[in-house]
Amino acid sequence: MMNDTSLCENGSTNDDTKVEKVPEHRHSSLDSNETPPKKIRKKSEPKIIDDMKEYLDSDTLQKLTTTTLRYWLKQHQVHCTTREKKDDLLQKVKQHFEKNEV
Repeated sequence: MMNDTSLCENGSTNDDTKVEKVPEHRHSSLDSNETPPKKIRKKSEPKIIDDMKEYLDSDTLQKLTTTTLRYWLKQHQVHCTTREKKDDLLQKVKQHFEKNEV
């Protein structure tokens, strides 16, 4: 037995009342002209590497993060900036070993 407010085949109710869905706003507490707060990214910790030559010889240098490469370069007094790309950092590591291999 079905009551009067049950759904019909077309999805509407038997009675003539319409139910409107009110859209939920993601930032309902913010005014319309305020911007939402920025998400804070967690900074990765550098992996401490004792033998970088091992990574260089086994061609696994590319798997290291930029944070780890930057940390290692600074530990070995090689100038690098946070804006440098990973390929630039890898090149500096290789140059460091070429320079000190002699």
